[in-house]
Formats: sequence, C-alpha cells, structure tokens
Amino acid sequence: MSNKFLIFLILTLAITSCSLETEPIVITNINNAPPLKFLKEVKKDGVTTNTYIYQDSLLQSSTSIGSTNVVTDYLYINDTIFSVQILDGAIFSSRKYYNLSETQGVRERRNELGELVDIRTYTFNGSLCGYQNFVTMDAQGDQTNAVNFSFNNDFCDGNVRRFDANGDLVDFDTFLKDGKPAANSSTLLPFFQVSTKHNIISSVKVVNEIIDSSNSYSSVFDYDIDEYPQEEIRTYLDGKVEEYLFIYE
Repeated sequence: MSNKFLIFLILTLAITSCSLETEPIVITNINNAPPLKFLKEVKKDGVTTNTYIYQDSLLQSSTSIGSTNVVTDYLYINDTIFSVQILDGAIFSSRKYYNLSETQGVRERRNELGELVDIRTYTFNGSLCGYQNFVTMDAQGDQTNAVNFSFNNDFCDGNVRRFDANGDLVDFDTFLKDGKPAANSSTLLPFFQVSTKHNIISSVKVVNEIIDSSNSYSSVFDYDIDEYPQEEIRTYLDGKVEEYLFIYE
C-alpha cells in the first residue's frame, strides 16, 4: 500500500464515522449503449491533459496535467464516496459525497487541515440526465452560488443557469448533444445519478445578455465502431480551434 493511499485512508477515517464493512458499488452502463468503455487518456492539441485509472469498474484515480499535476484519488465506502486532491505529494483538498434521500445529495469540501470549506447540496428529480440543481453554502452557512439545469429531451439538450451569492444571474449556457455515448462516461461518480451522458456538439454562453464568443463553440466528432468519440474538433465563435483525442482502455 502506497504512502499516499495511507494518508488518504487516515484522512477519510478522521472525517467520517462510516464502518469499514464495505459493500460493492456496481456501476451500470450509464449510456444505455454497451459496452461501457473506460477512458484512459485525453489529449488536447497533441498534449496529454488528463489520465484515469480504474478498479472493479470504478474510477480510482485521475490526474489533471498542466503547469502543475493534480492527482485525485477516490475511496468508496458503502454509499459514501471520498476523494482527495494531491499536489506535489501533499493533500490540499478533500471531498465527501453522500445521499440524504433519493432526491438530495451532499458534497462536503475540506482544506488540507480538514477544516470545512463549503457544502454543496444537489437536488435530483429522477432525470436520466442527472441532478436538477445545486446550492453551495460556505462554512458559516451563507450561500455562495447556485446552479440550475433544465433538460429538454432524452439527449439531455438544455441549458444551465448560474447565480451568485445574491441570487443574481451570472451567466447561462444553452447546449445541444449528439445522442451518442460520452467520452467521459466512465469517469462519472455514481453519486451524480447520471444515466444518460452524451457529447456536446454546440454550446452558447451568454454573460450580461452578450454572447461570450471565447467560450461558445461547436464540435465535430469522429466516432469508433461503438459510437464513442475518438476525436473532437472544437471551434469557438472567436475563431479558436482545439483538437481533442480520447484514448480508451
């Protein structure tokens, strides 16, 4: 067992009273399109940006690669999920995901000292597309932001609206999807209750009633035989073009 995992285990046990008598979590085909493929690596413009490791069909570790490399490790205990983020060998953030009921779930975030930073409460309504909204409260119980999702169909086309601490609209995105299995389907935690995950082919962001051309884009995908994307060419309204490659196990 690595020192990193020992630190992880000690931290999670310190912030929870859950029993170590675990029950396996079974991940289903969240795209309703067999087989579920496990995303291993993402490349942006030829450079690796993300890598993923799995065990028993569950995400165990992910690495975000950039100017610094951030590793996120996951631990599943009964119906509770823990994650820790590690930078330069040291934990700087941790999260705990658990359900209050069939329609409400909670994510707690703590700093490197184990102190509560904020709590995010998710609302589920049985949609195949996942949660309906979430509200974030700081450690003092004051709201810091809220996000509402609206889905139009089984493809999960729709929009997302983001609000600040005062409840004022910050921005909103309107998006269309392709109806095919999403590249990152295997990286989604069971907590989020997403049964249908597709790839975005068009996304328009509006800020202060003005289209944000640097964050609005359309995408063209090349798919493999199982209709999973192998390549994405993303073109932004400001003319910027990005190429993504998706590599599976």
